[in-house]
Amino acid sequence: ISQNNIPFYIFNDTDPKVLLPRLPIKGRQEDRYSKKPAGFLSIHSLPKFVITFLVPPLDRNGEKKIIEFVKSTNGFILNYENIENLQNKIQYAPETFTRRMVKNRTLLNKEKKVCYVTKSEIEDLTKKCEISFEDLMKLSREELSKKYKNLSPREIEVFSQYKYEHMLASRKEILMTEVYNNLPDLNLEFKYLPGKIRDKLLKIKTDEKKLIKNRIKSEISHTRYLVKKADNASKTNTTLKLGEMATELARDITRMVIDENIKKKITNPYANRLQNLIAYFSLNKNEIVQLLMNELKLFDTAKGHVFLTRELIEKSTGVLDFYINYFNKKIEYFDATFKVFLASPSEYEFKKALPLKYVNLIKKTFEFDTVKWFAHKNNMPVNIPFNLFDNLINNKLKYKIRENTVKMTFSKLLEIYVKYDCQPFYKFNREYNSVEKDQTESINILLLSSKDIQKNFSKRAVDNEKQIRFTQAKDRILKLMIEQLIVDSGSVISDIDFNLEDIYPGSEQSALNSPAEFRHKLKRQGNNGEEFLTVVAKDSESQIRQIKEWGELPKAERKIWNNLKSKEEKEEFLKSKNDKEKLTFNAQQWYQWTNADFGRFRRFLKDKRIPKLSKYFESKTIPFDLLEYQLFQY
Repeated sequence: ISQNNIPFYIFNDTDPKVLLPRLPIKGRQEDRYSKKPAGFLSIHSLPKFVITFLVPPLDRNGEKKIIEFVKSTNGFILNYENIENLQNKIQYAPETFTRRMVKNRTLLNKEKKVCYVTKSEIEDLTKKCEISFEDLMKLSREELSKKYKNLSPREIEVFSQYKYEHMLASRKEILMTEVYNNLPDLNLEFKYLPGKIRDKLLKIKTDEKKLIKNRIKSEISHTRYLVKKADNASKTNTTLKLGEMATELARDITRMVIDENIKKKITNPYANRLQNLIAYFSLNKNEIVQLLMNELKLFDTAKGHVFLTRELIEKSTGVLDFYINYFNKKIEYFDATFKVFLASPSEYEFKKALPLKYVNLIKKTFEFDTVKWFAHKNNMPVNIPFNLFDNLINNKLKYKIRENTVKMTFSKLLEIYVKYDCQPFYKFNREYNSVEKDQTESINILLLSSKDIQKNFSKRAVDNEKQIRFTQAKDRILKLMIEQLIVDSGSVISDIDFNLEDIYPGSEQSALNSPAEFRHKLKRQGNNGEEFLTVVAKDSESQIRQIKEWGELPKAERKIWNNLKSKEEKEEFLKSKNDKEKLTFNAQQWYQWTNADFGRFRRFLKDKRIPKLSKYFESKTIPFDLLEYQLFQY
């Protein structure tokens, strides 16, 4: 696994099989896995890929989907001439337009927090303007402002966002109609296209200056956040992690270097050394100065760091003070260097030397070569889209569920498929900061939709819930994997049944202790030729009755009985009990065969004496206990 991606290989185009690399054995990898992979599968896509093997019908459609996508990508999508020809056939109105960025400043509430646009707002806008949504979308921003002069900046932004989405949807429809009419065999889906190819086919131009401007504004915003966080920690005596501060400082010092040769000199050993020195700033102040001045030459303002000086380090009293001083100085540098550019991106001639990071950003943005990009991508492994398996999985789940599942998402379909089974902690109340009340609230998340959460508790809460649902889905898929592995484990058939709701810290009932029944088919040579008999491992009806009777006893008495150590104590306890209760206390308390005994059952069946011994049994069903007894006597 590299950078959260798993390489895969396709060795035979006619066989729908995708091979993932095996773990190296004794430090060596198989030769066929040492070559360039066919593509990469994200570890976030892996659960969806796995579930294509777990939901009946158990075909290889997941692998077929990957192979079809790789062939389509390498054969058509990443061919510059194909995309160029397709683009030239499509007519849009307007012919081209630039990508729009959300103007967050118009979405701020009284507390200066961003309140994102909701569907109800566009509905309110159409009512206020007394116009249908279709007619509203025909207007431009200027026409809307001129015709309806009483609209607020937020209402204008609401219109602009929906107008942009409407234009995108219209262009997508035109594009896909052209594809289906002229390339019916391609089976191209828009959502699987790489971003740059989407933009090219939709004729969305990149505003290079705006792109750079947004990157710079994002950098400034992040830096202000770091300073604010450190200031709050200083005022409230909250302890920040020294390691995190040292890492952030060491990385940023490296990023702000001007000369390429100096930056190359800051190798991993230098970066690690600098990080360690900063972590114990007060003790290592002089050594930090010597490292940056003499060895790395970062105080040279023409080639080194753009604003870091010896004085900035020496006047800082500790790592927190240096952290705040450094990032405040960075904000000053950005304000002085990019002030004109941020006000008017048309003025992009910078008078001061820029960090190599921003020189490369500007160069990469303005000098982007589309033809070279296509040629480069065509020689690289294909990245499988995260949503490639969505339709396949959803159709499988809908077929198995057979309910009204028209608008259900994957996580909801999976929830129904596993009969709502989940660990109880996923149902716990959440604590989020309320947007309106500016205080933490405990909420039952099961009663709220994503839109309600975003409206009342910010987008961060929505993202957090999305991550929780993803983790919950992985738990459910893991359960399905375990069940399928048991079915696939040779000829062993198990009635193992466990619930996720019993698996959590402090659970009284462990899934491993749940009752189970195991069966194994044996092949033997009988009088009439080859025949099968079955070894069965399960508790008898008598044992099950005893266990149920034990469970019906008062919990307090069961606890007392289990805490009694000596024979005398138990006899004294039973004096007040009737004969039936005495038998129950001395009988079996729990099942002999549980999920935890699966390994014991499998190991026993590997005994090489069993096939020869089996021919002496007349019945075709052999109880495990009887077979075990006979084997010991064998």
